[in-house]
Amino acid sequence: MLFSTRKVYPAFIFEYPVLLLLFVYLLFAVFNTQVSDIAAGALLLLGFVSLLTCSKGLPVLAFERLLVWLFAVYALTSLISFLIFEGGAAAQNRLEDDSKFLFCLPLYFLLRNLRVKPVYIVGSILLVSFLLGCVSLLQAYGANLPVWDYLFGLRPGFRRPSGDVNPMRYAAFSLVLAVSSLLLIFIYRPSFIKVLVILLAALMGGIACILTETRGLWLAMLCFVAYAFWVIFSKKYYKYIISFVLLIPAFLVFMCNVDLVEERVNKTKQSLERYSQGDAETSLGTRLDMYKVSWMLFEQSPFIGHGLHSFKTKTHAMRHAGELDGFASQVGRRHTPHNEFFMAAVEKGVVGLFLVSCLFLVPFIIFYRACWHGTRNSIWFGACGAVLIVTLFVAGQTGTVLHHNVLTHFYIIWVLLFVSQIRRESPELLMWKLSSQ
Repeated sequence: MLFSTRKVYPAFIFEYPVLLLLFVYLLFAVFNTQVSDIAAGALLLLGFVSLLTCSKGLPVLAFERLLVWLFAVYALTSLISFLIFEGGAAAQNRLEDDSKFLFCLPLYFLLRNLRVKPVYIVGSILLVSFLLGCVSLLQAYGANLPVWDYLFGLRPGFRRPSGDVNPMRYAAFSLVLAVSSLLLIFIYRPSFIKVLVILLAALMGGIACILTETRGLWLAMLCFVAYAFWVIFSKKYYKYIISFVLLIPAFLVFMCNVDLVEERVNKTKQSLERYSQGDAETSLGTRLDMYKVSWMLFEQSPFIGHGLHSFKTKTHAMRHAGELDGFASQVGRRHTPHNEFFMAAVEKGVVGLFLVSCLFLVPFIIFYRACWHGTRNSIWFGACGAVLIVTLFVAGQTGTVLHHNVLTHFYIIWVLLFVSQIRRESPELLMWKLSSQ
């Protein structure tokens, strides 16, 4: 079989290098992207080494085939689009981003032959979530520490603390780690001391998300809170009700009284009012106009789109031709429409839109099925994976999440890691009455 490994290597050969690289990647993903890119590349190299030197490993199940083919087809459609349409350096960069979905597949077939102990992943998540809050607070209050600046990309005095990356990416990363930390309490029910450590890490991750002032991710945070209440009642975790009744309202009151939260909410209201009056010169108004123009471009070529990185080139040409009079002045200057699905529709038509939707839907189905059955480990892996998908889906409504190294790598590595471990822990949950055996 083309992608099957040839031999399951002893754990001491592959397990610890993989765990070390995963930790390095997670630690520097939003603090120093050059280091995290090197770690991601090393993981990719390990995957290729295992693919070329190992014999057949575990049987490939139906849900794994679906995920592998989805990643491969997504990358190949980008290659075809690049070859069909006239591109350039920017289109080539987009192709390189999408090609990672194909080139990282060998890593999956390495991970599925390793049993990664959750304690290593848990420790990494708690540490990085805590650091996210520390770095955000240091940035918010203008601490000028050269060592921190070198290690974590601090920019003293920057209005929206976000490490070394875009605030939206930093907020998404922080929220995923914060909620993943909280899930440990529900699923593993640790001792009191461990609960305090987990709550501290989750709180710091939540603070990091709030300080970025990313409104879309604040909405995702509230969705997770609502879902937590539903789980408490559906699973009859009644002993958590008191803590949630006390903790969540206190947290919401804190958010509502933070000046930056109130400022962003008021700014959103004002932007909507101005847009309804014909003024699109706000961040929200610009996004809404870009969505309209994206739909116009989609109608021009609904089946195959206009090619990679076509949004910038097409809108720029439309602006010079006078076709965008009355739209926000930034339309025609922005590289993307700030929406993952409009971006896919413009670049690759209904094909791209379908594939991008599947990139969210297929892993989510796998993770959701694992959330309700199996071992505690597989439930936690599934729950963390579902949190990732929901967070990126929400972030994708106001930004392009799969066209940047930070979130592209995060999506690929997290999905492959969690699906591979669910495969090892509880394969019978996901066979869907089909198997490659």
